[in-house]
Amino acid sequence: MTVFRRLISLWLLYQLSACTPLSVPPDSSPLSTHQSKPSSEYEQQIISDAETAANENRWAAAFKLYQQALNSFPDSLILQQANNALHQRQTAELAKLEQERLIARGEWLLKDLAISQLTGNEAPESWFAAHTHPATKKHQEATNLAEQLAKLGQQALAQNNLDLAAQALPLAWKLAPTTNHEALQNQLRLALKPPGQRSATPLSSHAPSAPLPPLTPLTMQQPEAAPPAASEKPATPVPTELPYDQKNNKRLLTDFKRSLKNGHFTEARQLLEKLQKQGIDKTTITNLQQQLNDNVAGQVKSLMADGVNDYSQQRYEAALKAWQRAQTLEPDNTQLAAHIERVNKVLEKLQGLRDKQLRTSEKLKNPK
Repeated sequence: MTVFRRLISLWLLYQLSACTPLSVPPDSSPLSTHQSKPSSEYEQQIISDAETAANENRWAAAFKLYQQALNSFPDSLILQQANNALHQRQTAELAKLEQERLIARGEWLLKDLAISQLTGNEAPESWFAAHTHPATKKHQEATNLAEQLAKLGQQALAQNNLDLAAQALPLAWKLAPTTNHEALQNQLRLALKPPGQRSATPLSSHAPSAPLPPLTPLTMQQPEAAPPAASEKPATPVPTELPYDQKNNKRLLTDFKRSLKNGHFTEARQLLEKLQKQGIDKTTITNLQQQLNDNVAGQVKSLMADGVNDYSQQRYEAALKAWQRAQTLEPDNTQLAAHIERVNKVLEKLQGLRDKQLRTSEKLKNPK
């Protein structure tokens, strides 16, 4: 009986709780949605906490703080402006990181190409093999990356961000020394000059990207400074960095010597032509040309000796390949031409003998 009474009591309590709604006092939450304006202390606390999270690179937490606060106070202009400012800051940080990553990729690829040259891992002479060779893909990647760096440097010039332009444009030219990249180098050189030594026509952000005529090298000719006015004192000369052209010439000279050392004579010739265009004095150019000629002559002599050795050992295809490589270095060498003609005749005769033996063996297998 006691159990039955207890069950009746529990059933009555359930019916009462279902029929009588619980009363909730208004404004029970400090962030009730009907409030339209938060306190200034609350707004400043949210902004401070979000800035701290962003400074610690916890961007998701920072944006979550603003989202929660704006859900409670959607009409707060201060919170809206702070949230927009944080989005703009994040966009600027992302753009900066993308620029740094692009420059880092260019520097890494430039070193990777140098390693390929040092180890001799370059594209072969055969067109099909060169087309599928990893070195060819690296050069294609370098060309594409150079275009991106040139675009970045051109935008930096338009925004007068010379530090970024000085990082991107020389790297683009090293990866792919095209005429357009050289023109952008000239624009950078002009922008790096002191204001009194620049051209009368200022650089415009809307100027076309067509190549500009090369400027007179700084190492050869310096513009004359205007005489100081009577009321002005002569300016005290301020030590500056090495002029841009001198840096460029020094880098070209270093690349030329490295190409000679590694036996990349075609590249060395191209670098020598660039040095001539830069206005290097004739004595230096003559000495560099003599070094190039001596190295080419030594390489040709070595290849000719290798070919003679291969020919004497009846390795005629190897001899032909060695002499052809030497001929690319000295196209007018008559002795090389005679060697190549002779070995080609021998190879033709050997091929004729092989064909004859093949026909004979087929006749023996299939007699009529």
